[in-house]
Amino acid sequence: VKGEYQLEKIQYPGDVSKIKTILEDSDGYLWIAAYDEGVYCLKNNVVVRHFSIKNALGLLQDHEKNIWISTQTDGIYEINHDLLRQNHFDRTYFNSYGVNKLCDAPGMGIWCTNTKTVFLFGNGIFYSLEVPKVIQPVNIVYLFNNQTLLLGSISQLLCTFENLSVNKSSKRIVYESYKIHPIFTKKVINNRSGNIVAMFDQNKIKFVNRLNPSFSVDYTQISERINNAYFNANNDFVINSKRNYLYKNEKLEPYPILSRFDGAIILNHLLLNDTTELFNIDGDSLYVLNNNTFYNLTNAFETPIDKQINKMAFVDNTLYLATLGEVYVCNNPLNAIKGAAVNLEPLKISFNNINDILIVRDTLYIGSDDGLTIIAKT
Repeated sequence: VKGEYQLEKIQYPGDVSKIKTILEDSDGYLWIAAYDEGVYCLKNNVVVRHFSIKNALGLLQDHEKNIWISTQTDGIYEINHDLLRQNHFDRTYFNSYGVNKLCDAPGMGIWCTNTKTVFLFGNGIFYSLEVPKVIQPVNIVYLFNNQTLLLGSISQLLCTFENLSVNKSSKRIVYESYKIHPIFTKKVINNRSGNIVAMFDQNKIKFVNRLNPSFSVDYTQISERINNAYFNANNDFVINSKRNYLYKNEKLEPYPILSRFDGAIILNHLLLNDTTELFNIDGDSLYVLNNNTFYNLTNAFETPIDKQINKMAFVDNTLYLATLGEVYVCNNPLNAIKGAAVNLEPLKISFNNINDILIVRDTLYIGSDDGLTIIAKT
């Protein structure tokens, strides 16, 4: 009947001859399954997601608004409805590379790097900063309080950029000066007050003022190889080596409370509150330390993680754990202290090699070989 139908032209990026199924979901998103090309999700004639499910055939939306995809040989995939509330910037935003490091830039956005170029993401715009080849691959990114940006490669040279600003027309980051420093570090860490920064390499430690950093002070040499270091709930500097030590008055003192982890690598450490710490031991076991007592968080999970945990982030009583391919959300991890079971849920998004995660206020940033994924906490 004339007037009941209208023709709409869709800008489809693939080969229309390979399209198997088209579905419009209840929120107005258009889903297209194309054999050998994957699944496209469009909104207002613009592709908002592409999923590399090469042999996709059928599409179905369930009562919870999740999308189910049938394939010829790989079974069935489920795409969580909440996925569409996230932002993803693929490798094309990063010169066809993934994102390997993230850093907060208060008042500006976040810093991220593809190891060759550094990007500042703020207000939905990426600004780029070309860096000298001598400090590539860039896998250290740190911003001091005076807006001095520290970049470098682990255990290689470092470089500082001073008086940064953005050129909105060119989308470039400009700076007043930069300087190469013959300083080597594996990690940069804030103390609890945020005024002191510790830097350490294989067997050397350096402390600088975060408000006005100076890089002329020599490292302090210690007698053992450092695996990791952090500031604990008492603001003591802890060194994880063959044994675990407190570093005081330029000396190593035994740290008896951590003797159970002597010989192990503390891969990550987080402060959950003023009296509670979280330890990731060798990527296999998570322990909560509260009032000098340890609680096994891994054993408290209702559904254990069967892959190594590489990254952790915590905000508003929610813990995020990242393996190479997935991110898990743990609400109320401190329930382990009460002996209660702890709920753990995957985000239902697969990644190719997660390199870093960062929480800024209520937003989770995930840097991976796929690019940058941004998830606002709901």
